[in-house]
Amino acid sequence: MNAFALACLMAALELVPRPKEMELKRGTFGPREGQAIVLPDEATATEEAMAQEIGEAAGVPFAVVRASQHKGRDGIFLGEPRRQPALAGWLMRRRAKDAGDLPPEGYFLEIWGKGAAVVGTDAQGTFNGVQTLLQIARQTPGAWPELEIRDWPQKRWRGVRGFQHCPSAQELQELANYKVNLVFFQDSLFYTPNDPRAAVWQAAFEAARQWHITAIPVISIFSGATPLLYEAPQAVEGETASEQVILTGAGPVVLAHRNIIDTPESPLTVQVSGFRCEAGRDYTLLPGVLQAPYYPLNAPWVLQRVAGGNIPSGATASITYSHAPQGASSLCPNAAETHTAVVNMITALAARFQPTGVCWDARTVERINRDQRCRAKALSDADCFIEAIHLLQREWSPASAFVAADALLPGNPLSDAAAKLPEELILLVTAPRDASAGRELWQWLTGLNRPFLPIVTLEEPSAWLLSSVSETSAAQGIVLDTPDTHSEQFRAAINTAW
Repeated sequence: MNAFALACLMAALELVPRPKEMELKRGTFGPREGQAIVLPDEATATEEAMAQEIGEAAGVPFAVVRASQHKGRDGIFLGEPRRQPALAGWLMRRRAKDAGDLPPEGYFLEIWGKGAAVVGTDAQGTFNGVQTLLQIARQTPGAWPELEIRDWPQKRWRGVRGFQHCPSAQELQELANYKVNLVFFQDSLFYTPNDPRAAVWQAAFEAARQWHITAIPVISIFSGATPLLYEAPQAVEGETASEQVILTGAGPVVLAHRNIIDTPESPLTVQVSGFRCEAGRDYTLLPGVLQAPYYPLNAPWVLQRVAGGNIPSGATASITYSHAPQGASSLCPNAAETHTAVVNMITALAARFQPTGVCWDARTVERINRDQRCRAKALSDADCFIEAIHLLQREWSPASAFVAADALLPGNPLSDAAAKLPEELILLVTAPRDASAGRELWQWLTGLNRPFLPIVTLEEPSAWLLSSVSETSAAQGIVLDTPDTHSEQFRAAINTAW
């Protein structure tokens, strides 16, 4: 290849994310029918699928063989040295001798006149290298340029959220091709994983695992938890109310609020002249309806005086109770019903989808520390929130855990909670577009001395944001708010997070 052709090829070759080190040479490799793709003897299903994908990208029917069945040095070799005899032998000595010095998830990729090799420092590194090879094959069909690439990620995560539907295996595979390794899935079905309709999500989690993507279900008990409340309506975070009524004879009195929460932890109490009255002996409570979504037309709750009890006819009684406002969708962290509901949900979620992590959604906190069950502990709102997070974390066993923490940012009532979160949690925060506000947020996050991931909008990612992600060690990568792999902004952001 002459110098002009080489320059044209370099200009045309667009690899996303950009490799750390790349050297183009003068020759090309022409894939041909029947040529071998050499896999380790104990190749995984993902490696088999990658070999097939390389053939499809090149437009050539390759022969996929195991290392022990292959002789010679021609072919396309994939794997790590400890699993590939060829990679541990001549290829490492003559071509990829520096590959072993690369960081975790790194890879060495070489294309020469008679073949190619992807040598990963680990399985993730091999996968990353194959994604680069696939991009080369698609952009230079029929004649792959001779080159050497040494590459590795600087950041841990390259994430995407904002799916408007359950993504297909093909969509996830396309994200993986750009080295996206983290996706956040959100659906009300995650609260009831055994619902037959959740089968489509089970397939998505399986596909993500195949393509080396960590799929994270997003769960909130602070808003939007209505599916759990349908099954456990008493778990709701209620409002505390007090009212005074006059009890005359055996006449019924309709209480002012519907959807009253009357449990051993949150009992309705009646007092007359400072004396606490006893249900059954002094009064009768006729329960109404407590059912999500807590309509105001649900059947009312009624109180009656018991003749012969300690409440004189015509006395004024002070009544205190918790009730669920219309549409309430947050759980009370101190309710026994919440603990049972959370344990059942997490157990079913883990069994059905087998996720390796979870995200506790605290972008919006609808209501906290307003219920008698919370107020009895005399905690601040921030400490009550932290108790809720500890409840969730106690029941969650996989290692990776995130918290979408917009409600904890400076200027919010719960901002004191950020510094008290469990150390293992990674913060997800929506990055402001304004550079000044963004720098203030970065300074605050850095002061917390904990890892975080900024959520970036693809509409107009600012230059300061992308550069600060690269420069800030606490920023473990980036999360894009929409999975649009075809936009220039997407590619620029992925380059930043690599």
